[in-house]
Amino acid sequence: TIFVMADQDKISQVIANLISNAVKYSPADSTIQITCVLVDKQATVSVRDHGMGIRQEDLASLFDRYYRVENQLTKSISGFGIGLYICSEIIQRHNGQIWVESELGEGSVFYFSLAIH
Repeated sequence: TIFVMADQDKISQVIANLISNAVKYSPADSTIQITCVLVDKQATVSVRDHGMGIRQEDLASLFDRYYRVENQLTKSISGFGIGLYICSEIIQRHNGQIWVESELGEGSVFYFSLAIH
């Protein structure tokens, strides 16, 4: 068992948003993997999908307010571009880190880490 000092509702909101995005941007029959591991005294949560992935040039702006990846595949997906921004703000206010690894056409892995106590 790994324990962190955090606002349960806010961290639940982050996890729910990451899962929701993984579902939204992945094929219906794909698998989403969620893990929590201990790395260097940090609880690191990851949400991995096998969806459309994200272009490298979009990764740097992904957590910016109102930023949305715009392409032919995302035109029909609703959203305001604030979900990942809110996730980032919540994690930063918990003195944690949030980041993404992705390859176009291969899916994405969103991570966040919080100090354990």
